[in-house]
Amino acid sequence: RIARIAGGLAALGVGPGDRVALLLDNGWAFVASLLACNRLGAICVPIGIRQRRAELEFLLVDCGATVLIHEAALAESVPAADAVPDLRHRFAVGSTVAGARPFEELLAGAPMSTGVEINPEDVAVILYTSGTTGRPKGAMLTHFGIVQSSLAFSRCLSFTEAERAL
Repeated sequence: RIARIAGGLAALGVGPGDRVALLLDNGWAFVASLLACNRLGAICVPIGIRQRRAELEFLLVDCGATVLIHEAALAESVPAADAVPDLRHRFAVGSTVAGARPFEELLAGAPMSTGVEINPEDVAVILYTSGTTGRPKGAMLTHFGIVQSSLAFSRCLSFTEAERAL
């Protein structure tokens, strides 16, 4: 699935440094889409599903997302096309939604079997702050930083090779 999503995004012209926003519940589509972005060298921008339309519009414009993958049930929160001009592709997970293509289209193309070469200092994910003192700010997490955080998390919790965490 990851290879197919990566292949589908690559066929749209998505590549290293492009932002792909995810407005998804916890589920396989979120995990697979995030890992597909990593395979492409694209930057994943996970967005909390409780965001309202105005907040979502700000985040999508601020990060420069060119693709949005969202839950069909959240379609009413997605800003109009003219409000987010850089957002060229929208995909809905779960059912058909006006203005978005079915997520299954990303799974229908040729799989991308090998990923692009990634510099460990490249940005992998942009996470937005809560914006309690003003507008949310995009915190850029590098591939290296995510690996280091995972290692520290594992060590602090005394995980062994028999345990798994996501």
